[in-house]
Amino acid sequence: MPAMSSTTGSESSFLWAREMVDKCEREHHHCRNHFIRSTSQRYLPKRLIDVQSRRQGAIQLALSKSLESDRIVEYAALSHCWGTTVKSELRKDNEETMKTILIETLDPNFRDAVDITYRMGIKYLWIDSLCIMQRTEEWEEESGDMGLVYARAKVVISATASKNSDGGCYQPKDLYPYDCVLCANWTSVLVVRSPIKYPDLVQLFKERVDRSFLATRGWTFQERFLASRILHFCSGLLMFECNTLTTSECHREEEYPLVTHFSQDGTLNVPKVPDPGRAPPKQLSSSTSVQHAGSSTRPFNRPANNAVRESWYANPKHELWAE
Repeated sequence: MPAMSSTTGSESSFLWAREMVDKCEREHHHCRNHFIRSTSQRYLPKRLIDVQSRRQGAIQLALSKSLESDRIVEYAALSHCWGTTVKSELRKDNEETMKTILIETLDPNFRDAVDITYRMGIKYLWIDSLCIMQRTEEWEEESGDMGLVYARAKVVISATASKNSDGGCYQPKDLYPYDCVLCANWTSVLVVRSPIKYPDLVQLFKERVDRSFLATRGWTFQERFLASRILHFCSGLLMFECNTLTTSECHREEEYPLVTHFSQDGTLNVPKVPDPGRAPPKQLSSSTSVQHAGSSTRPFNRPANNAVRESWYANPKHELWAE
């Protein structure tokens, strides 16, 4: 009767998460961003958050041009819902004071993302509201490269279960109908569990990821599509998605090949059409079809003028469809 960790922020969850990211980097050919031009392989967003001083209760906002240039800089990126308000943001009037940020002042999503990045052994983190100066021309300039931000990230941290910036990434883990809780404390639960299987992995992924509130938002379409690997902090459990497979911490011996609307080289997987004359494959695999299939049907809860919306066409994979 092993003790079951009570939240998705447990050490057992992180041990599994680190193993999955390491395995993906070592073994998955399709997760190596072959679609990014060689000139953009070292791309960095304008700013990154240095999380190394997290134990001292603070983080530093660093300009990327000041970082070492003799090696590829690794960073994590956060995918999240803003909700109606975000209290932690970079503005013209607080640029100097935001160079060092007390972690306790951050929105819960951001606090957890800092903790996740640090525990994953990654030095830098990118969060849109902290790394792009809000309500300035810089927002429009940086938004055009947002596809590269997520494509270049070592891992994308997805606050999948959170509907706004206050929800946090860490969630209580699921108990199942036949679980018997013997005792519990703040960090773990002692459970007697019958030898029944967890819910089907494919169905679980649809319920916790594909049908999550985050999956309905316009900005997250390209974030998920372009990421090489994602840690989904879902309601009840932690799930992993990359260009090769999808699995969860509760299905450690089970993985299923990722079947999406997109091939691993970035082109659209076109379903068989009864009458090909009505919808030629060329038309179905156009970027317009991809855009309307996902991005344009999702609401934008942040201002997005035409220039920013059209940044879709600046995404690294777009040229694969533009021919």
